[in-house]
Amino acid sequence: MVTYGPVGKQGRRRSRGARLGLAAAALAASSALLPAGASAAVCGDDGTTQIFDSGGYYFDFTMGSTTGADRNQPFAALYDSAANGPAGTPPGPRSTFDTYDEWGALFVGGDGLANLYHSNDNNSCTDEDGGREHVYPVVGIGGLQVQRKIFVPATGMPGARILNLITNPGSSPVMTSVQVGDTLSDDNEGDLGSDTDTAVRSSSSGDAALTPADFWGVTSDSATTNSDLALAHVIDGPGGADRIDSVTLTGTAPGTGDLVDNLMWRWDGVTIPPGGTAAFLSFEVQQGVAGASAPTENANAATQAVAYQTASPATIYTGMSEAEIAALRNWNDLEVQLELDAKGKQKVKKLKVDATCPEEGCTVDLSGKAKAPASSSKRAAAAKSKKFKLKPKSKELAGGQTETITLKLKKAGKLRNALEDGGKSKLKLTAGATDAAGSTSSETAKIKLKP
Repeated sequence: MVTYGPVGKQGRRRSRGARLGLAAAALAASSALLPAGASAAVCGDDGTTQIFDSGGYYFDFTMGSTTGADRNQPFAALYDSAANGPAGTPPGPRSTFDTYDEWGALFVGGDGLANLYHSNDNNSCTDEDGGREHVYPVVGIGGLQVQRKIFVPATGMPGARILNLITNPGSSPVMTSVQVGDTLSDDNEGDLGSDTDTAVRSSSSGDAALTPADFWGVTSDSATTNSDLALAHVIDGPGGADRIDSVTLTGTAPGTGDLVDNLMWRWDGVTIPPGGTAAFLSFEVQQGVAGASAPTENANAATQAVAYQTASPATIYTGMSEAEIAALRNWNDLEVQLELDAKGKQKVKKLKVDATCPEEGCTVDLSGKAKAPASSSKRAAAAKSKKFKLKPKSKELAGGQTETITLKLKKAGKLRNALEDGGKSKLKLTAGATDAAGSTSSETAKIKLKP
């Protein structure tokens, strides 16, 4: 239910004129030190700046507290967001406001104020991708370097992509947690705009509950007629090495009455190697229709969530760098890895190799061939005219699980006979790995052969 709109929030913040002054000051700042294609921008102005997606839904951004980290006014969060009506510019499904109540706070390493992503410098942001991507500054949290980027495409699928980047600048691995949303913020602060009527309408597992087993969930404030827009929260993607460990809508702030719209999810046990970066990506999608029919809006939100799960990499990763994609933990990083281990000299009829896809599940396809041994014996001479190829072998591997794969050579008996006469031979093994998104990788290995 809508309990207040932009005017109510402005009463708690700066006036519209003051916010516009901040925006003007930022745009006038020097851009000499900005990355190529970037322009200076305020981080947030509590609704003045609106970026519209392809469906006529807009996203706006909080400016955060200027006196320090504040979970009720979190930095780099979604302020209101909503939609235009059919007569708006650009046109939208129905005129709304208050989709979010400053939701989306980012915490690293815990959920205390010391773990909250925050900057007092509201002029420290840049815009990239033609003003479609809001890039927040790098902030130190617990020895890690944390950054957020929010991208709203002008065409294609509706919604906003939220990318959180956590880098370990140290010389030792660091284990941490990454949390989006807050359970400790006050009523109507740091949560969803659907307020006390918030409920899960559907999820990827097919029920009306949101659990760590789900890739996405849909929330709204009604099953009949929505006041605010229906929302799809697309949390994890196919092919990701990591999945959320907890998710809830239940707030725990003492002395508050609205505890059903504090959407939060978290990845625990995130290990980041020295110099490495862990990236976590999610999408927020707003959906509305004329008449505010909740069944239709809720169903459309679910349809959009499914579409993101099956969308092409070009759609999901628009504007992202190769390094950002490679750092993804909860979506496919497009860089399937394969490790092969074929130790020692092996008997021709007892060939084995250990295969591992350390980051994600994959399908391994193996092939190879062995050369005929060099020897003056009659059996070796006869073997020179033979082709000793492996029988093709395919194996499904779970991510991080090593499998011992048994291999068989065609005409292995003739090769063994030739080797018994003192010849030498090696098997050249080729293995290709394919992940859930169709990305591939290959490795080779050599096995010394004995009779």
